[in-house]
Amino acid sequence: YQKPYEVIQIEIKGWQENGWWHIEITDNGDGFQEEVLERLKGEMEQVKRMILDEHRIQEMEIGGMGILNIYSRMLLLHNQNFKFTIENLDHGARVTLSSVMEHEPERG
Repeated sequence: YQKPYEVIQIEIKGWQENGWWHIEITDNGDGFQEEVLERLKGEMEQVKRMILDEHRIQEMEIGGMGILNIYSRMLLLHNQNFKFTIENLDHGARVTLSSVMEHEPERG
């Protein structure tokens, strides 16, 4: 976040729809630098290959570790039955996590 004189707003939403759960995190910051966004997406593909094809877990390095850690955990818990998107908005960024619900929540 490059504008310390402004207030950053972070919004977290969660919902269920059509047998999927979704968590969406948005902010009004500067968004991801394009190089960082492309690097993260490439590292996510590398983690996916390592876990699914090579059956090994990569040691995380400092820098982008939070997003890669969450992605790795989603992959380990949900195999390929999830969606993980990172994108820039006009004003800020959005990260969305989604997966198929394993069972319907009990009501009552």
